[in-house]
Amino acid sequence: MILKLFRFHFFTVILCLEMFFGSGFLGAQTAVVPDVKVSLDLVLTEYPFNFQFGYAVPSMAQSLSFTKSVDALVFYPQEGFLDRIMINSDPIRKNTLKFSYFFALEIFMFYLPLGDAWLHESFHQSVMKIHGIESYNEVYEFQFFSPSISVSHVKDEDLAALKAKSNPDFVRLHAAGNEANILLATELGETGFFRQEPWVVSRQTIIFMNLLNSSLYVQMCTTPAAEEKTKEMNQSEGSDIPSRDFTGLDFTAWIYDLFRPNEPYSARGLHPYGGQGIARYISPSQLTGEEKAYLSQQASLSFLNFIDTSFIPLDLSVAGTDGVKIRTAGNLRYHMTSFGNSIQANLYLKREELNLAVSYHNYTNKNNYFPGIEIKIVDYSLEMAGMDFKFTPRVLGWLQPKNQSFTTGDFELGYLLDLKAAWGVTDFSTLWIKGTKKSPGWVAGNEYLSEHFSLSAGLSLEF
Repeated sequence: MILKLFRFHFFTVILCLEMFFGSGFLGAQTAVVPDVKVSLDLVLTEYPFNFQFGYAVPSMAQSLSFTKSVDALVFYPQEGFLDRIMINSDPIRKNTLKFSYFFALEIFMFYLPLGDAWLHESFHQSVMKIHGIESYNEVYEFQFFSPSISVSHVKDEDLAALKAKSNPDFVRLHAAGNEANILLATELGETGFFRQEPWVVSRQTIIFMNLLNSSLYVQMCTTPAAEEKTKEMNQSEGSDIPSRDFTGLDFTAWIYDLFRPNEPYSARGLHPYGGQGIARYISPSQLTGEEKAYLSQQASLSFLNFIDTSFIPLDLSVAGTDGVKIRTAGNLRYHMTSFGNSIQANLYLKREELNLAVSYHNYTNKNNYFPGIEIKIVDYSLEMAGMDFKFTPRVLGWLQPKNQSFTTGDFELGYLLDLKAAWGVTDFSTLWIKGTKKSPGWVAGNEYLSEHFSLSAGLSLEF
């Protein structure tokens, strides 16, 4: 389930306006219309996901690529239009008006298929799908301005079987939606940096709103409002099992199952209204003091996501020994995982044609810390057989808790190897294929906690 936190939007507006007021002073002093290009990168097919369980639900990589592309098609062209009609406006006033417009557009787009809520729910569905669990994304019901949107038509027995089979997968299922929104923000910033796209209000609004709503959702689950919301959902759904969300509030469920790996799903008891089916939803009153304290800590840590240089409209660069400038940017990214949490420090470097991303991963469970390191080269050009190719290799190595356990001090060594090869078909279109091999372990944006190999193919467009 995703919860839209309308009550917090007033503070969202104030914070964003403060940010854009500052950006007005840092922006160009002359009237310049930035060259905002629309870049689409679609994952068209992924093996084995699309063929193992059918094509009804896209993989995590596919749903992320679809939402990014829709955002690019809807938001970026309007950025250029607004710049042209306000070309001589004061930067502060212009950015404030643009933000107000994109803020309203983001709320509207939130409720549409392929929007942010759809992406959030699709990540939940992807985790269920690899375990053969069918579900329905209620974003397709066009529930405009609904305070919450569900993934419904899930059977109790399927949830119980997943919990019994793999509690880490069950825990990851609860947190997967927020994982989607944080990844969307991360990829928008990374892509904009390496492609040297101009700083634009539309992209920053999408990034900021996804990070803020994700953090405030976790925060809300620690407040008395979560108790009332859980009661309200149980009452409204009553004995209608198909209409029930698969989990209720994501993070009260996440913390409950994280701390109770061996508790049978049936121990939740019968539904409190009608007595039909299992009481899926976890309210704060069901959590222990230790669990509440841990969840509150995670809510605070989630605001680390706002340590992000993409919010600063400056070209941060230093001159190398040969005089060639090296552009730099970076951010922190926090995720709730199958075993606890991950705090990732990303550093982006661009030197002429070399695009380098280096990440240090900090994985923690209840009482232990496990490190990881990641290196990625983005769009490295190489001529082969008279054709121009661009390669994006990625290597990630880690220590993670053994068996994805929340309490163990033992670790397992893991890795992910990823190679994407792209070649231009026309001046504006590129075809690509990508292979990924990973050992058992948690990786943001990859549904599988088990060992896995995938092969995907897609199409990139720029205009």
